[in-house]
Amino acid sequence: MSDPELAQLFEYVYGKPIFTRLVFEQAHRAANRVRDGTEKYHICDVRGQMHKVRVDKEYEEGCNVQLRYRTYLEMAKLTRALTRTEGETTEEELTLTDTGARIVCPITLVCTEPVPPESTPMKLTEWKQNWFSSQDHANLVKCIADKKNLSEVTKIICFGLGSPTNNSGYEEVDRERCSIQHLAVCAIAEQLKSRGDSSIKIFAQDPVYNGRDKEDLTTFHPPIEVMDDAKALLEIDEHTIVVSIGTGFPLRQIVADLYEESGKCPTGVWWNDFYDMEGADPPSRKVKKMMEKYEVAWKPVSDGKKNWLAPSMLAWRTS
Repeated sequence: MSDPELAQLFEYVYGKPIFTRLVFEQAHRAANRVRDGTEKYHICDVRGQMHKVRVDKEYEEGCNVQLRYRTYLEMAKLTRALTRTEGETTEEELTLTDTGARIVCPITLVCTEPVPPESTPMKLTEWKQNWFSSQDHANLVKCIADKKNLSEVTKIICFGLGSPTNNSGYEEVDRERCSIQHLAVCAIAEQLKSRGDSSIKIFAQDPVYNGRDKEDLTTFHPPIEVMDDAKALLEIDEHTIVVSIGTGFPLRQIVADLYEESGKCPTGVWWNDFYDMEGADPPSRKVKKMMEKYEVAWKPVSDGKKNWLAPSMLAWRTS
């Protein structure tokens, strides 16, 4: 997607942020309404205007209501399609309301199959030993201990760290990786606490969490509380560390828009280094501008075998 096409999108939204708190608040309400069995719900378009739309698939008890996020590139494509005549536009290019109005939404709701109940106990003792004896653990703890003048941290919010107990499509190496990513977050919280920070809460969001995950994560130290995605995004503020390794949605673009809206960005970010995660979380000018306020403090080591955390980076806000 070329710069002129992105420019067309930003002109269409009058240069304002797209992923705003209003968008997430409305999406959170809409998801709850769909879970309650409603056929229609209100959703925000890229200009923040409300539209009533119909669920794409009737909600059934136990289904998983997920939010799907569009990248700037996807929204630019849809905005470009709005300039064509209706006959020239494919259904895939537009979100249609029940009134036939043509709109572009940054978030859509979908009803998916329930999360598979199959699970297997974590080999937590073994995986803890692997993590605590690793060079990445030693380097991460040292990085936090050595940091001077770190802004106050009150919570760590994690996105998409995966299921530590899922045995439906997950191999043991996948469950180990997911567990160690959660353990790494706990290590950050514990090290910050040892520096004198107040008690730090950890929240996590991932649509693949099953019931066992939600229970087991509360036994971590500190405990990890599972949240819905929109609610977790609304928790982000200037006292937060945002964590996402292998992002499956445009988290960096979302955080950049929340920063542009409020003027406040997280204390720290631990997420993908600047590469395109198969189109899911591509870099953008807004993200690069926000990241000018950060200094990279640590990058995990990849040994080619147990690639638990790479490629990612932990960066602290400097201004």
